[in-house]
Amino acid sequence: MKWRIFQLIKSFIILILLFNTNNLFAQIGEVIKYKGSSSILNGSHKLDDPKEGLKISNDTSILTFDNTYVTIELKNPLSYIKIGSESKVSIKYEPSQKAYYLTLHKGYIKTLFKQSSMAFKMFVMTSNAKIELKENKMIAIYSPLIQRTSILNIKGPAIFYKKNQIGEETMLENMEYSYVEKYSDSPSSPTILSRVQQQEILNSFKIKENLKF
Repeated sequence: MKWRIFQLIKSFIILILLFNTNNLFAQIGEVIKYKGSSSILNGSHKLDDPKEGLKISNDTSILTFDNTYVTIELKNPLSYIKIGSESKVSIKYEPSQKAYYLTLHKGYIKTLFKQSSMAFKMFVMTSNAKIELKENKMIAIYSPLIQRTSILNIKGPAIFYKKNQIGEETMLENMEYSYVEKYSDSPSSPTILSRVQQQEILNSFKIKENLKF
């Protein structure tokens, strides 16, 4: 009897481990545009200079080099991530929360998040900030040397707050810009910018990017 109970418990544990492993390495998207040189740790597999059509697994890290970009299409909900030159981004999906977590270690990322009726969520995080996206299009920039996180919010609402200081959040609407630094108590007050001004900010960070996806 005890042996049977032991075997049942063992089988149950194995099923849980298999379920968690499948979630961890499940395919969550696909590379649809690629230019330049990069390195991708795709689940447990390291790839250099991936090609268009590469399936992206959960818990993937992408490191890009000079004059490089990688555009990824997320399947559920249909959304897009563009990782710019000299950037590092980790992508993780939590099925129980229906949430994507994009950790921006350096450089910049452009997102087009199409929130569905199933209430999926997307967060962009840096070492000192967290951004919660609604149905939204925006560019996030992180400079690790000065620990500054900047947001160009192009379309739709986003909630921007300093990490571990929820309650001091800043709501960003269309065409608004904000930033937070290492010693800031909270993000700066949103500033409404024209497209020309937004492009000037991108140029100031030496980002060769336009506001279109």
